[in-house]
Amino acid sequence: MNTLKRIKIVLLEEKERIENCIVQDRNMFYHFQTFLTRDYAKITYTNTYHIYVISDETDGSFCRINAGDWVLLPNNTIKQMSHSDILDYLNSGSTATKKIITSTNLTLKLPIPNQNFTDNYCISKNKGSKIENALVECDEIKLSDGSDFWFEPKINYKDNSIAIIEEKNNWTREEYLTDLQYYMEYCQRNGYVTPMDWLSKYKHY
Repeated sequence: MNTLKRIKIVLLEEKERIENCIVQDRNMFYHFQTFLTRDYAKITYTNTYHIYVISDETDGSFCRINAGDWVLLPNNTIKQMSHSDILDYLNSGSTATKKIITSTNLTLKLPIPNQNFTDNYCISKNKGSKIENALVECDEIKLSDGSDFWFEPKINYKDNSIAIIEEKNNWTREEYLTDLQYYMEYCQRNGYVTPMDWLSKYKHY
């Protein structure tokens, strides 16, 4: 069973491992996929960042935190959870610590955000706005005895990516018809894909 879950996009400055990062050149943002030395990045770009995508659900069934997982702490630092950290986390009852489910930071060895989303994130920043909330398609995982279940993001194992679906609450009639037209044309040329797949992977004008 597939379902959508809410996620939050966090952009944090990166000064050490500058690879596959978002670079800021004055007021413009770009996705730079190759490795940059720290000295070169400091001279050439205003700032360098990584995208971190975290769970924005509070019901506990989405992206449960286990030992070995990377999390974003309330002070916006990242940490890999140990077994003792998990015990402290469970005993605290806090929901402020969030599991990182995908990131451009390759050192975490997590799935990366899909390229289309990362490009659109930069385009949004360059227009003076930013994408803070989005959706991700998940698989429902159940224990064989039916005693428990949870949701995990779907991973495209071809490129180890997770498709991020930009959240939009309002469309003009023109936007709706434009999306519908391009979706139908795409399916006619390339074969049927679900509307969700088209939005997250193939949408372009």
